[in-house]
Formats: sequence, structure tokens, C-alpha cells
Amino acid sequence: MSLSRDSLLAEVARAQHGLFRRTQALEAGFPASTINDLVRRGTWVRVGRGVLAPAALPATYRRSAMAAVLSFDEATAVASHECAGTLHGFRYLDNHPIVVTVPSDRWNRLHGVIVHRSSDLIDEQVAVRHDIPVTSPVRTMIDLAGVLHPSRLEMVLDAALGSKLVELPMLVRTFNQVARRGRPGAGHIRALLAARADGYVASDSELERRLRAFLTRYGFPQPVAQLPTWWEGRLIGLADFAYPSVRVLLELDGRLGHSQLVDFERDRLRDQRAIAAGWRVIRVTWRQLHRHPEQVREVLAAVLPNVAA
Repeated sequence: MSLSRDSLLAEVARAQHGLFRRTQALEAGFPASTINDLVRRGTWVRVGRGVLAPAALPATYRRSAMAAVLSFDEATAVASHECAGTLHGFRYLDNHPIVVTVPSDRWNRLHGVIVHRSSDLIDEQVAVRHDIPVTSPVRTMIDLAGVLHPSRLEMVLDAALGSKLVELPMLVRTFNQVARRGRPGAGHIRALLAARADGYVASDSELERRLRAFLTRYGFPQPVAQLPTWWEGRLIGLADFAYPSVRVLLELDGRLGHSQLVDFERDRLRDQRAIAAGWRVIRVTWRQLHRHPEQVREVLAAVLPNVAA
């Protein structure tokens, strides 16, 4: 026995928070004239572009998100950014707008909805939460970097890491997949990753720029870069930065910890030989410059008393 058109449509709506597209009502067997009449009489109401709901169905955040997703062509839109974060349960989001991401070749306007277009959203970065297609937690975190204030982003990231909503290795891998010059917020989340992810290496140029800016901000003169250092007639290596007049070397660590034992041992041997040759070696990490600049300033002021402004 075949299902009635009401039963067919009810089955579709159950999987979509009680909502259905006009096209789904047509497929269930409702003639266009009947659909128009039900809308005109107020039995059904429009809740999105081509999206309908029974008038008695109460509005909720999840239904609003589903309505926005359904307003686009089949399988082309997903809830994203703050909306995806809210659906995933991210803490410390101060705004909860309805936001969707659509392919870059799709139209991008919908009343009451923030619409982003993307050319790099791949299947593994899409999930389903509360029956709503959403960006995955890691993709959501990266997208949030483009819309949240850096201090807010840091709070949201740390809370998501602490609750295991995102894992650092997958977050770093996904960031590397989508990072590009000009991507909103890429610099902010790159700095946060560099401060947290063991093995995530900040580029030499990024870390050097940050150190030079730090030295200028706190009144220290710029050091000599890539200074050859020697011990017992042998070249130890090129110091990242040096103040030769007071024999102080500044070495930069672009990661929280070394992922390769060989690198770790080689760097420490170089430090030991530099110290034996009469240099003081100060290692500065990305995390220290990003999170604890005052502590770095205090140390440098102590070892550079004659060169600090």
C-alpha cells in the first residue's frame, strides 16, 4: 500500500526539523495550486527561499539554520562560521547569527542570513550536526578566525581543544590545506597554532618579523642577523641574531618543542659551544613572544643593560 502525499511529506520533514522545500512537496504529490492555496490560507508558511513549514511549528535556532541550508540547491550549502560553532557546542561565541557557506559559483544573498562563498570546502570538512549539514569542527575553527576578534578566537580555540571538539594534528593539517595569502584571519590562527602545536613550525620570516617588531616596541636596538660564531677555531654555526658588543645571542624557536631528536641535540650542542666561547644564549619561542612578551622584555633588559634604550 502506497503512502499518502501527507505521509510522504511528513517523512521528509521529520528529517529536516519539520521543514520541507516546495520542490519536495511537489515530489510528494501536492499540486502547485494546492501548495499555493495552503500558503495563502496560512496553513503553511514560508521560512526561507522555497522552504515551507506548518504554521504551528515553533521557530528555533536549529530550524532557522536548517531553513537557511534548505534555501539553496540540494547539497550545496552548509551551516558555517558562528552558526556551525553554535551547533557543534563551541563555548565563548558572543554572536550566534545564521551563517551558511555555499560554493563560489552560487548566488550569495538570503534575507537574514550571512552567506559566505568558498572554493576550497571539501567533503572531509563537512559534517552533520543535529541533522543539519555543517562545516566540520576543525574547518569551523579555521573559518572563525576570519570573523572573530583575536582574543575571542583564542578563548574559543582553547575551550574547543580542552573539550576535545578539535584535535591539534587535524587542525594543523586542515589549516595547511586551506591556508593561502589573503585568507581572512589566517595570520591570527597561524600564531595560535604555532604557540600550541608541537611540531608546527612558524616560518623563519614570520618569527623574525615578530622578534624585530618586539625589539622595536620595547626600545631595544636591532641586532646583527646570521652572525657566524666560532669555538676553538671551528665554526659553530650562524646565530639567528646577536649583540656582539655584549656577546649575547638570540636564537629563535619556531615551535613549542622539537619533533626530531636530531634537531634538538644539534641545537643544544651549538648552544653549549657558544657558551664555552663566551657567549650568553637566549632562546625565544613564538609562544613567548605571542603570550608573554613582558617576560621576554625583562630577561633581555637584564642581559642587555648597555644596549637597551
